[in-house]
Amino acid sequence: MMMTTISPNVFLFNVLILFSMEHPILKELINIRGKTMKRHGKVEGYHYVQLVSFDGEFTYRAEIPVLKVSKTFANARDAAIFVDRKLLESGKSAVNILKKKQ
Repeated sequence: MMMTTISPNVFLFNVLILFSMEHPILKELINIRGKTMKRHGKVEGYHYVQLVSFDGEFTYRAEIPVLKVSKTFANARDAAIFVDRKLLESGKSAVNILKKKQ
């Protein structure tokens, strides 16, 4: 007989789903995790910064696919600074706010 192991987090999540069918309070807790993201387009003037919404709440997302890094922010300037810092940490040149003046 072959035994498979699952992580404790997966087990607890499955138990919560089973109990949520009977308990209305647990049913509401399950929906907190399942936010849907919708991309609304790039932000003009900043590279690697997008305007996104999570269930109707608008935020700015800094996403660098080459470095596999993404994070959300309240405004576009903070997202652009985050992008520049991550690019500088990886040895590349900054492209938004922290770039050298010519």
